[in-house]
Amino acid sequence: KLDESINETGVQIDKLNAQIANTQDVLAERMRASYMAGETSMLEILLDSSDFESFLTRLELLSAVAKRDNELISAYNSQIDESNKLVEQLNTQKQEQVDKQAAVEADRAKVVDSRAQVQAVRNSVDKKQDDVQKKRDNINSYISNLDQESAEWRIAVSKIQAQQEEFNKQQNSSLSKGDGTLNKSD
Repeated sequence: KLDESINETGVQIDKLNAQIANTQDVLAERMRASYMAGETSMLEILLDSSDFESFLTRLELLSAVAKRDNELISAYNSQIDESNKLVEQLNTQKQEQVDKQAAVEADRAKVVDSRAQVQAVRNSVDKKQDDVQKKRDNINSYISNLDQESAEWRIAVSKIQAQQEEFNKQQNSSLSKGDGTLNKSD
């Protein structure tokens, strides 16, 4: 919207500058004609007139020309004033656009910075998750090794117990078969 307003103001300024140039040309032509005609005073008009009616006609004509010249100068001044206001408005709009663009760039920089911070946190979380997973894998491996060693120990203890029971059975059976004397050999 601001770009449209700036463009519209620029078009208005261009139109007004064309009007100013046109008015300036008319005023320059009028000044040239006035210079070429020479300076005419009221006394000259009075003396050059053949009668009072001619004097009034010339005076009225001179007044009309002066009035038209004053209108041209007044229009020229008002066009310049309007042009200056439009240029000031255009400069204000351009400054507003620059300010808004700077604000947008600042916001964009904040977003980029926030994204970088989020990415850094995400990377940190991912690294911590990887570390936790490695520790979990190590613990599971250690538990698995302990389970395997525990099973081996149970098997070994079972074998020892079985051997112990076998030994005890053999001892009991040899004791029950014997006559209760010990043989001594020389």
